[in-house]
Amino acid sequence: SSAVPSCAQKCFTSAAPNVGCDVQDYACQCKPAAQSSLTQLLVPCVATACPAASLQAVITGASSVCACA
Repeated sequence: SSAVPSCAQKCFTSAAPNVGCDVQDYACQCKPAAQSSLTQLLVPCVATACPAASLQAVITGASSVCACA
């Protein structure tokens, strides 16, 4: 999860259990249904936690994590 900026780490840790995935279970988080739900949870959290410029980095980071899962 180092691909994800540190300001967004907390968002991921709190969002993952809400979609039924373990925080470290990227294969679970990257399933299409989970990914869709996670995105809806993460965007407002990250928008609050990170500077606006970081939002794209978070999205890119999440995508690269899924590419590796």
